Amino acid sequence: MTESMQSWARLVLDAEGLSDWTVKPGEAYCWIDDRVITFDFERYIGNYSLFLHEVAHALYPNKEGPLLNHYHGGEWAAVYGKLVNRYMMPKERKMRKLDKLVIVDVEATCWKDDSLHPSQLPRRDESEIIEIGVCTLDLKTLEFSGCQSILVKPVTSEISEFCTELTGWTQEDVDRRGMSLADACGILRKQYDTKNRSWASYGQYDANIFNRDCERKKVGYPFGKFHVNIKAVVETILGETLGMDEALKRFNLTLEGRHHKGSDDAWNIAKLYATILQRVRNAGI
Repeated sequence: MTESMQSWARLVLDAEGLSDWTVKPGEAYCWIDDRVITFDFERYIGNYSLFLHEVAHALYPNKEGPLLNHYHGGEWAAVYGKLVNRYMMPKERKMRKLDKLVIVDVEATCWKDDSLHPSQLPRRDESEIIEIGVCTLDLKTLEFSGCQSILVKPVTSEISEFCTELTGWTQEDVDRRGMSLADACGILRKQYDTKNRSWASYGQYDANIFNRDCERKKVGYPFGKFHVNIKAVVETILGETLGMDEALKRFNLTLEGRHHKGSDDAWNIAKLYATILQRVRNAGI
């Protein structure tokens, strides 16, 4: 650690050091070597690697290439944790709402071309969110509602013919009706209060691509800490790995709408999880 980094770490970790920070909605300022460094800290919640990247570039503005070797992650993890506590966590510490579970299903750009070798196709981690299907499951009545499809316009990739066949969405659809990822995440936070409610998806993919796409586009992660992987719940109950459509069949449920349309899948996932919860409650657990 450089001397300036050590002093900043001491500043943040020192209970009295908060007087050297200026905090207002959306931003946090810190003095480092007579410079004022500004951080939009809300974007770093759940995004530690972005925090490290931007802090490094603030401290080494003329350094090119990867900067992770220029500081010790363990010490900065403590700094990050303290900043989360001091700045954003008052919002997170509000009692988590247990009235509803937010069900999410993500569709993303994808490719398949039998004329090309797999090495010539875009990598899986280059996929971008194009649709966020979302609805809510009332945890008291087990009724689900508020289902909608939020279209997102990709920035660095396009919807392939294969993707259209899978999801039903075309490039024209997202060009005409799609919004930015930042605006889509704003809808999740404002309409569904996703920062204060638990959310669920069928599998870990949705959480992973949200993390990756938000980090890449420097958009604040729209969810709180609590994610329910319903696929893992199904695997625990049945002892085997099943896709969402197969899981519905195993619980004697019918897939409604179009598979791989986000809003329809979110509805079906809510129906599946409501059925599981109802059986658990009927068993007196």
